[in-house]
Amino acid sequence: MKKTKVAVLTIVPILMTCCKPMPDNVMVFKDSIKYIDSFPQAYTLENPEDVSLDIIGALDFTILDSIAVFNTMEKRSAWKILSLEDMHILGEILDIGNGPEEFLSIPWPSQCEFFNGPDGDQMCYVMDMSKRRLGKVNITESIEESSLNLEIIAEDLPEPCFRISYIDSTGIFYKTISSDMTSQPRYLLRDGESIVPGKLDELNAAHVYPGKNYNLMSSFVNYVRSRDLIVEVPVALTDINLYSPDGQNSMSLCLRDRPSDIDALQQLSPADIPHTFSALRTYGDYFAVLYIGETAMTYETGRKNLPHVYVFDYEGNPKADIALDKQVTSFDFDMEHGFLYAFDLITEQMYRYELPGNFILESM
Repeated sequence: MKKTKVAVLTIVPILMTCCKPMPDNVMVFKDSIKYIDSFPQAYTLENPEDVSLDIIGALDFTILDSIAVFNTMEKRSAWKILSLEDMHILGEILDIGNGPEEFLSIPWPSQCEFFNGPDGDQMCYVMDMSKRRLGKVNITESIEESSLNLEIIAEDLPEPCFRISYIDSTGIFYKTISSDMTSQPRYLLRDGESIVPGKLDELNAAHVYPGKNYNLMSSFVNYVRSRDLIVEVPVALTDINLYSPDGQNSMSLCLRDRPSDIDALQQLSPADIPHTFSALRTYGDYFAVLYIGETAMTYETGRKNLPHVYVFDYEGNPKADIALDKQVTSFDFDMEHGFLYAFDLITEQMYRYELPGNFILESM
């Protein structure tokens, strides 16, 4: 095994703390912003081990105990379930099609909620945006039976409906896009009625002018059930939002000296639109994001910056900055064995970094 070279630093200033005047058109909770100017610990991970994958067209992955779930571009068996020990394929599920157990929109596993069922089986909620439905998959039985074990738990969801999170039997959180395609509002669907709970109207107010790039408001959204908390990380902006589904508890983390100015960003050429974050992972006590700091042009034609994994707790406190020496687009921790796995969908290369023995997130 290759050994990871690790440099450990402390109190690393990364961003300015002096707050400039607040722009009008932002995607934050304006009265509850925490400005991030340093991390108490920083690590530089280098010289990872190459991980060989016997799959083609991989896009994203998630680690679950002893397995890794990849989604791919294949139309049949789009999800590949691999043994984390040697990366051999244990099972393949999720087909594209119009059949009752087929999907028109294959979800990325990093945007699905995985959990243990009553019998200890590995389960997950899977959304199909095109069919406007939400299902529950028994991963364990699907592998053992070589057949998809799927239960549809919600149908006829609002259209369009994406970034879906199952809250409970009467509640589903979702993001959509306005009819004039200028905003991406959030709703809580309760007993068939869509409402804007609590203070979420503040985030919903973010907008672009007609005909401009509405993807400026696009984001990764994960629901942390143990905390009853939604973590929302934008693709293009530099502001992370934490809030409860009912909108009562809310906080924004600003990684610049002021929130991202959407009015200014929508005036940029398409090539210059920021590509800020490319992945979100949530854990019991922490969440982590992959910061790439590129533009649309540099991301597609030649990346200029090496990525960082930023780790925060759910109170919005920065915990660690992990700098990587490889260009990657997604990551996940294997804390049981002390590794960080990183994957690059552009090159389809996967790496395994050994975490230092004093890494602060042992309980993650």
